Amino acid sequence: MGARYEYRRVVTHRCGHTETHILNSHNRPEADAFAHNLRKGDCTTCRDMARAFDKNPQKIDFPELTGNPLQVRKASFIRQRIYKALSGMNMFKDKAYFCQNETRAEWWIQHDSDRLKVIVEHLLTAERKAA
Repeated sequence: MGARYEYRRVVTHRCGHTETHILNSHNRPEADAFAHNLRKGDCTTCRDMARAFDKNPQKIDFPELTGNPLQVRKASFIRQRIYKALSGMNMFKDKAYFCQNETRAEWWIQHDSDRLKVIVEHLLTAERKAA
């Protein structure tokens, strides 16, 4: 066959994260095709996070999330992580159970990197609307 070369491609994955990949291929079009296919999947961090959650979900009795299966799986992990963070802080310990008030998987994914104070404010608002 022909020689294989290393091509670097920066790929934005479907999870929204950007990652640099080193692709071994025979030519540039082949490397571009590989990079295009990588866009259709999650980044390495999100894939690892999903695998870890699948092995040890540490279920808490939360209501089911709404969204497509991929969103639900990812958001479940995020919600569990935020719940644990809130439970471990004296300032928010009594507010951790409000995590049950938001059932949209898309919301959890969009607010994954928000400060806990912002998340608590939203969850309290959702609690008031539900009451």
